[in-house]
Amino acid sequence: MIYKFLCFLFLLFVISCASYNHGVEYLEYNYHGSPISRKDDKILIKYIPNKKDIKVELTYHGKFYSRKPIKKKEYQEMLKMFLKIKNEDSALANDTLTVKEVEIVYVDAGASEIIYTRCGDTIKHLVLGNRKDDNKNFYDTSVLIYKNAGLDSKYID
Repeated sequence: MIYKFLCFLFLLFVISCASYNHGVEYLEYNYHGSPISRKDDKILIKYIPNKKDIKVELTYHGKFYSRKPIKKKEYQEMLKMFLKIKNEDSALANDTLTVKEVEIVYVDAGASEIIYTRCGDTIKHLVLGNRKDDNKNFYDTSVLIYKNAGLDSKYID
């Protein structure tokens, strides 16, 4: 009888482990400063949901900071804005402008990247020279990410 009970518990344990969703979710923002003038300028902001709030991790110039958690509502606002970004808005092809016959390229622009991962699926958007005029949804998402991390967003351009 005890043997059957232990087998039942073992089977229950295996089933519960197999059905448990091991998916990880996070929203991450990376900024790499311009390669010529600010090559050491790097910012990494990572939002990690847990049961009651959203953990905020910040790495700035190689130093790690743990910020005050944000509410799930604020995280949902960032995700909603992030999901509005269209692939063509964040493609690197958008960072080359053609004016008549002259092609203008950002030579010394920093790169901003926003990554959303959930249960193994990843969506990435990358822009050079994060400008409000060119990539409004990406820019607005960046502003929300900075704001919720406690950073000043006036230096995003």
